[in-house]
Formats: sequence, C-alpha cells, structure tokens
Amino acid sequence: MYQCQATRSTRAAQQAVQLILEDSKPVLQYRFIEQTIQPGPSVSLKCSAVANPTPSITWMLDGLPIPQSDRVVVGVQEGNRGEVVGHVNISHTRVEDGGRYQCTASNVAGSVYHRANLNIYGLPVGRPMATVTAVAGQTLELSCPVAGYPFHTFIWNKDGETIDESLGQRIEVDGTLVLEKVRHSFDAGVYTCTASTKQGRAATGSAQVSVLVPPRIDPFSFNDGLTEGMRTQVICGVSQGDPPLTIEWLKDGRPLSLNGPLNVQARVFDGFSSVLAVSSLTAGHSGRYTCQVRNEAAVESYTATLTVSAPPAWVLEPRDSQVIRGQSLVVDCAARGYPEPSVTWKKKVGSGSDAFRSTELVRPRAEQLSNGSLYIARAEPEHTGTYVCHASNAVNHLSSTINISVNSAPYFLGGTSSEEVRAGETAVLECRVKGDTPLTLNWTFRGAPLHSTSRYIENEKVDPDGSLVGKIEILSASQTDAGDYTCTAHNDFGRNSRTITLSVHDNFSRFRFLRGYIVLVLKDFEYNVYLTHV
Repeated sequence: MYQCQATRSTRAAQQAVQLILEDSKPVLQYRFIEQTIQPGPSVSLKCSAVANPTPSITWMLDGLPIPQSDRVVVGVQEGNRGEVVGHVNISHTRVEDGGRYQCTASNVAGSVYHRANLNIYGLPVGRPMATVTAVAGQTLELSCPVAGYPFHTFIWNKDGETIDESLGQRIEVDGTLVLEKVRHSFDAGVYTCTASTKQGRAATGSAQVSVLVPPRIDPFSFNDGLTEGMRTQVICGVSQGDPPLTIEWLKDGRPLSLNGPLNVQARVFDGFSSVLAVSSLTAGHSGRYTCQVRNEAAVESYTATLTVSAPPAWVLEPRDSQVIRGQSLVVDCAARGYPEPSVTWKKKVGSGSDAFRSTELVRPRAEQLSNGSLYIARAEPEHTGTYVCHASNAVNHLSSTINISVNSAPYFLGGTSSEEVRAGETAVLECRVKGDTPLTLNWTFRGAPLHSTSRYIENEKVDPDGSLVGKIEILSASQTDAGDYTCTAHNDFGRNSRTITLSVHDNFSRFRFLRGYIVLVLKDFEYNVYLTHV
C-alpha cells in the first residue's frame, strides 16, 4: 500500500493506492544437462526458477519421486537474486541412480519442467514396483523402470500382453512408453518393461497405472438486467470427475472466503454441485466469479461475469470552496456506480438553457483531473462563480452545484515608481489597487503617517472597474517634500504596499547637454535660455 499526503498550513489531504503484483508462471533460469558417467563419482543436479508467488521445486526419477538416503539428498534453497534453487546431490553413484531426472517448478499460476538423463554405465537392474497415476484424456509417459546403460532393446507388456502400437500407444527410442489420450478403463493396469543389452543381458521392471478422471464443470451464467437490491444465484455442477471433489468460489481471482462481499453465500450439495447466492445485490458485487473444482487428477475452473447496474452515488460530493488569489484549488467530485459514472464540470456563464459551459472552454481555464476533481492552478478573481459537477451512467445521473469564491489580498495596477516636479508646483501621487472589499488605504512619508493638511490633500474614489484609486496632492512643493511616499492597502486577506519617490527640482535643477553646451531652464523664464560653453 502506497500513500501520498499533502499538507498546507492547517489543511491536509491524502490518497492511498494498493499495488498488487499479479501471479506469474515460473520461469527456469538454470537447467542441469545430460551426463554419462561410470559408477562411483559424486553428481549434483541443479535447476533454478523465479515466479510470483515463490515457486516450489520437486524432483522425479523416471516419473517417480526420488527415494532419499544417506547417499541421495534432495533439497531447495534461496538464491542470491531471489530465485529458488533445487538440487539433487548423489554421492558414490551406483547403476540404479541412473535414469531420466525431472525438475518441476510450480505455483498457483502454472508449472514448468526440465528433463535430462543421467547415464551410468552398468548391467540392467530392475526397479521396485511403482504406482503411477494418469489423468484421463491426457498423455502419459512411462519410463522403462530398469536402470543401467547402454540398452539395445525395450519390450513393453500390459497385463501380460504385448503393447499394440496401433492403439494410441508407442515406444520411443529411449524405451519410454507414450499413451496418448489416456482412457479410464482401457489404459489402467500393470505395465512391464524388459530392457536388454547387445550382449543379451536383460532386466524387467513394472509399474501399476491407475487412471483418474478430472473434473468437468457444466457452463453457467448470471441473468442479464440485474440491478441493486435484486437477488441472484448460479449453480456450479460437476458432471464428471472422480471423488472426492473440493469446490471453491473465487471473485476476481481471490477466494470469497478472504474478505468477500457481503450477502454472498456458497453452499455445496451432494458433493457434486455448489450454489452461489446473493441475497441483495449492490454494485460492489459486480465482477468475475469462478467455480474451482479440484480432485486428485486436476484442478478445473469455470468463470462467469456478474453485472449489477447501479445509479451514480456520491463518494466525494463537491462543496463550496474559497481560495486566495494566486493559490491553487482542488475541488473533489467522485461517484460510484455501474457502469462506472463519467464526471464532467461546468461553470455558469449566462442564463437560460446555455447557462453552463465546460470549464475547459471558459477563461480563465479550470482543469478537470482524471479522478474527476476540478483543479485551478492559479486562482484569479474571474474564477469566482457557480459550478456544477455532473455524474452519469446508463442507469441515471446526479449533479451538485457549488460556489467558488476567490478572495484577494490587495494588489496594485499600473502606476509609476517615481514623480518629478519643479519647486512651487503641485505634485500629484496616485496608487490604483484592487482586492476584496472593504479596502483601506494609508499614506506615509519617509516612514511616518501622512495626514491631510492645508498643503497635503488626500482623496479616494472607486473606478468603474472596481479598483480603488488613492491620490495625494502636495501644493507648492519644495525640497523638503522630496522623498519616498508609501501607499499601503490592506483588507481581511492581506496587505500590500507601493513606494513612489518624489523629486522636487529648483530653478536650475533641470538641464540637459546640447552640442557641447549646458542648457539651463529657469522657472520664470521658460523661453529665455543662457548658453555657457563647456
């Protein structure tokens, strides 16, 4: 389970997601090879596999479990890279240790195997009577139960009669007897193999073959048109298969016994059938239901899909929201139902039937996230308004209308950061500010509060665009009036300031260079200039 948490001042939000690794069939990463040796030396056979869940590894010799002893050790260990390593260690090998070895890696997702011969030179030696279980309808391979190497001929008998290769039975070059599509009564019995060398030395071994019938499940399906509150049931019937049978139900690949949905019951009748019943359907019951039947021969399953139509219902219903200008905003809107509801956001932009338009088409733009939430990356006053979240599927629809308010601390529009006047003139300083009302403006000069006097005149007005314009007029400005004037605006959501620097020039304070001369402009003689050569 992965969890993400986001916090901002006194608010927090979190979201969790569960990562489930699907089952995977084993893959063999290392396989042992065929060997031909003389009796005596030690031998180690290994194979390794990876899978999820972790696979188990089993070993067989000529199709039978390997009998362990103080010389023959079968084991499993975990490798350095997470793989499972299986091994067979044989010390002081003997002729009877030879044969076809098979390593099988298996888990719930499947199995994979590898075979190779360990040939040990020696005269034929018959193995003890073995019992082999075959599955009806599948292929059975019987290795000749005789140890030794090399062999020249193999002769197979069933219940004392020679094998007829025309009846779906054949003998491979290495002496393996292959039975195609095993039949329950026809292929069961005692099989005997006689292996001979070129020198005429021979030995015989036998195997008792029993045939089991795997389960066969009759197809079943759920009714169409099921809605919430209704009842339903299906029967999983097993028309074929040797007892005892184990019947289990799964939903979406997981056993119902492990936190399955409520109001679901599974009952087994007469050992050959099971009824799955749901007393009151909800959308949460929708899914794939599997009847899994197991006996000694095989595991079979049949799956049917249950669809419960349900109208949308709120999981996270949107609510009225406020946001500060310039900050981001997320408004949740999530609904459940079946089929899964689609979610759309619209904003009110007018009146009548076309009053609402998609938020993707309205400026400034608000984005709808993949989970249905409305996202505003940078809130502006124009985002203020009425919004509706609409959730719908084939069954029904629902909607929720909310208001979004964008609160704004004061912010200034345009204006300059400096002003210049000549001594004796009237200086006019202006600041234009917008933000949530009520707005308050204050002026300071060189850090000290500034109030209206006979020379300092303050006034305010509200322009048609809603901005508050504050002005201060300084009559008959002098050098003592030069400096920094700060206009400070504040409301319930913050404060902001702008500083304007006033420069007051005396009679000779305005000059410029012109072709090597300094041009001085006198206050009282604007049209008469004196030129001084530089």
